[in-house]
Amino acid sequence: MAISQRVVRAGGDERAVMAACLDDPAGSKLRERSQESAARYVRVMFRRAHEYEGARGPVHLAVVVQIAEGETRHGVRLTVKLKLPDGRTVRQGVTEQESERWAAFKRALPVAECGKKVWVELEQRAWEGTPVLRVKKWLCRP
Repeated sequence: MAISQRVVRAGGDERAVMAACLDDPAGSKLRERSQESAARYVRVMFRRAHEYEGARGPVHLAVVVQIAEGETRHGVRLTVKLKLPDGRTVRQGVTEQESERWAAFKRALPVAECGKKVWVELEQRAWEGTPVLRVKKWLCRP
């Protein structure tokens, strides 16, 4: 699946996915299949990769610039400031009340020290009529 995702992300078609899978040392199972079975498998992987890429936002490797923890009327708040390779910054905060997002932040923070690089999936949102870039998901890797 990872090979097909890389090829689809780069704009490749089913033939490019087939070629990449056959060239990869891990593609031995694909080489052992009949041509028809291999083509069917690649079609499924190509479709899944397209669905996956369509559901994702842009993924970036960002540098952690600042981590701050403070108290608000809603409880403890963590704020992380990230710098993207193109120079833009993303500031993301979460409070304890947002339990699912809080857990994701807590998992990401041990590796997110200032100066470290982290993978994040980003999304564009409107906040009070202004478009802002937000962290949609913290990723171990793209």
